[in-house]
Amino acid sequence: VLEPDDPRIASALGDLGDVSSELTHYDAAIGYYRRALEVLQKGGAPDPSLVGSLRVNLASALRYKGAIGDALEELDKARTITERALGPDHPQLATIALDTGAAELDAGRTSEALVQFQRARDLFTRALGADHPNVGTTDFRIGEVELAQGHVDEAVASFQHALDIWQAKLGPEHPSLASALDGLARAQLARKHPADALAFYQR
Repeated sequence: VLEPDDPRIASALGDLGDVSSELTHYDAAIGYYRRALEVLQKGGAPDPSLVGSLRVNLASALRYKGAIGDALEELDKARTITERALGPDHPQLATIALDTGAAELDAGRTSEALVQFQRARDLFTRALGADHPNVGTTDFRIGEVELAQGHVDEAVASFQHALDIWQAKLGPEHPSLASALDGLARAQLARKHPADALAFYQR
């Protein structure tokens, strides 16, 4: 029989939270993640990597529920824990920055989102290399912000760079390419070039 503060109970609760999130049962997921964190805190000296991961997942569920402020608070806690335990350049911090940027973008704060996406890009580049697919993901998100801010030329460059990385690393049939092509099409519509936009949509 496991003790009530056994870390394996927290891991199991985290897994239940993950499944609930996949099923879009966000209230249930939030409950599981919070219970998992409580178990770890009661046990003392919890694994910082697990705590950080649970807080990131909790933030994601909160964000999908529309609780952006609560999500950003959890992400800030996750960043502090992760940075203290793993150092300032760990790729897990890039994931946290990416999620923070997404939450800021949901809140309509494009400048704050851009700072976070650029931070994620720098961290992923240092840790994984400039042509890693995760760098493509950050380029795509940067392009979304640039397009929202009306910086169409910059957005085109970011979407194109994401497309180039994904195509080279994931193959020409990978679903991610559709996101980059959609971004390029939206940029062409912003330029009032519907024929060029159609060409990207048809790809």
